[in-house]
Amino acid sequence: MRPRLQQAGLTFLANLAASDAGWRPRFLDLTLSAPAGATELSRDAIALANRLMQTTPGSVTGAALGDDDLDGCDTLTAELRYPEVRLASLRARTAAVECVSLFAECPLGDLELHAEDGMATLTMSLRDGRRETSRLTDGDLFGAEAQRAMRVIAGDASDALFAPRDGSTLLALERSILTGQVSLVEEHSSRANLVLMEGHAGATPSERLGHLRLVGV
Repeated sequence: MRPRLQQAGLTFLANLAASDAGWRPRFLDLTLSAPAGATELSRDAIALANRLMQTTPGSVTGAALGDDDLDGCDTLTAELRYPEVRLASLRARTAAVECVSLFAECPLGDLELHAEDGMATLTMSLRDGRRETSRLTDGDLFGAEAQRAMRVIAGDASDALFAPRDGSTLLALERSILTGQVSLVEEHSSRANLVLMEGHAGATPSERLGHLRLVGV
C-alpha cells in the first residue's frame, strides 16, 4: 500500500510519464519529507522514480544518516543512474510536516512540483517558452489506494510490472549503503514469484534484507 503516491500531483506526473515519453525525466531531483522513517519514505521515492523513468536503473549509490540501524535513520539519499545517461537524485527525510519537492528536466521541458497540506503546485515550462502553473488538490488518499488495490485484485497487472524493479532497486540501495560502494541493479523477471523471506521454506532471512522490508525472489 502506497497512499502517499496517490497525491494529486504525483498521480498526474506518473500518468503523464506513462503516456508520453517526452515527459520522462533525463534528470530527476526528488525530496520526500514526512513524520515517518527515512527508510519508509525511500520506498515511496524509489517507486515514484521508477514510474517516472519507466525503466530500470543500472546502478545505485546510497547513504544514510541517523541511527546505526537503517530502520532508525532519519535521512537517506540515493543516486539512481538509468540507461541513456539519465539520473535520479532522491532524498528521504524525517520531518514534522509532510512535503514533496520535485524537479524534472525532460525532453519536452521542465517540471516543478511542490506539495504540502493536501495541495500541490505544478509548473510545466515548455521548450518553446510557454509556462503553465496548475494547482491540484488531494482527494482521499487511502480511498484512492484502496481502489487501485481492487483493480489489481481484479486483474490489473500494472503493479506487477514494477514490483520486481522496485525490489531490485531497493536491494541495490541497501547494499550500497552498507558497503559505501556503487551497487548494480539486477532486475528479476516479472514472472518471478515474490515471497516474504520469513515465509520462504528453507530460506534464512539475512539481516541486510530485513532493513528495507524487501522480498526474496
